[in-house]
Amino acid sequence: MDNIHDKHFKENLEDRDNAIAFLKVTLPANVLSLLDINTLTNSKETFITPELKELFADVVFDCRLATGAEVYCSILIEHKSYQDPYVAFQLGSYLFAAYRTQIKAKQPLKIIIPLLFYHHSQEWKYRPVDSFFEAFPKDLQRFVPKFDTVFFDVKRMSDEEIMNIKNLAIATFLLSQKYIHDLDTLVEKILKIIESLQNQEERNSLASTLVYIEIQVAKVVAKQKDKNINPINVHFMEIVEELFSDIKRRISAESKAEGKAEGKAEGIDLGIDLGIERGIERGIERGIERGIERGIERGIERGIERGIEKEKVDVVINGRKNGLDIPILANITQLSEERVIEILKDNGMI
Repeated sequence: MDNIHDKHFKENLEDRDNAIAFLKVTLPANVLSLLDINTLTNSKETFITPELKELFADVVFDCRLATGAEVYCSILIEHKSYQDPYVAFQLGSYLFAAYRTQIKAKQPLKIIIPLLFYHHSQEWKYRPVDSFFEAFPKDLQRFVPKFDTVFFDVKRMSDEEIMNIKNLAIATFLLSQKYIHDLDTLVEKILKIIESLQNQEERNSLASTLVYIEIQVAKVVAKQKDKNINPINVHFMEIVEELFSDIKRRISAESKAEGKAEGKAEGIDLGIDLGIERGIERGIERGIERGIERGIERGIERGIERGIEKEKVDVVINGRKNGLDIPILANITQLSEERVIEILKDNGMI
C-alpha cells in the first residue's frame, strides 16, 4: 500500500495482541460476545474475482465462535482516511469474492463481518448499498443486496476512552488517527505519553506510531521553512530521534556481546543473514524495534552497522516519496545532505 495512513494502520494490526485490543474497541458488544476473540488469527486471504483480478482488503482475521464449536467467522477490515461515498460497493465486492473463494476451496462457509474504520476531520455518514436505490419502487428494491457494516469513526471516541485502553500501542495509534489532522494537538498529547513511559519495552511498542507522526510533522515543518514553526513540533522530532538513537546504541552493544560469545564465524554469518535480511530490512516498515531485535539475535557489530545504513537508506527513499525535503531527510537520518543526495541519485529519485 502506497498510502502512508493505510500502511500505518496495517502495521499496527499485524501484531496479534494489538489486533485483539483494536477489535475489543471497534466491534459492537453484542457481536464481540459471540466471538472467542482469543482465537484470532490473521488471514492472508486474496480474493479473486471472476475476471481473475485480485482484490485486497486492508486486513482479514479469522476467529472461532464463543460456543466452542469448530465454527469460524471472518472479520474484514477496510480503512479509510477520506470519505468514499461508494465504499459499500467496495466492501460488497470483497464479501462476495471471499464467499466465492470459500466455495471454490470447498471450505465450510463462514460469516464475514465487514468493519469500516474511518478517520478524518470531516463527519461522514456511511451509506449502505440499498440506500442508493431508494428512488426505485419497493418491489424492485428487494433485488438489491443488503448487508450490515460496522462503521467506526475514531473521532467519536473521547480521549479518556482512548487512554483507558490497556494496550498502550493501540491507545496511541487511535489517538494518532483521531488527531492526525490537528498535529499541534496530537504532538502535545503524544509528548505526555512519552513522558509517562516506564521502560524500553513500552517505547518499542510505540515505534511505528512515533515514526508515522514524525513523518507527518516533518512534512509540515518542511513546508513552513522556519516561518511560524511550532517549537513543540521540533522538540517532538528531536525526542523521537533521541529515542531511536538510544535503541541503536543498545542494539549495537548487545550485538557485540553476542558476537564475542558465539565466535566470529557464526556471529558474522548469522549477524548478516538474520540481522539484515530478517530484522533491519523490515525494521522501519514493520516497527523498528521489533524487526531489528528479531534480526540481530546473534548479530555482531559488522551486521548492525550495515543494517543501520540500509535502514537509513530506506528512510531516505520512503521519506522522499512522502514529499520530505533533503535537509529534513538529513536531519532525521543524521546523514550529510551530500549522502542523502547520493542515495536519491542511486535510486533514480533525482
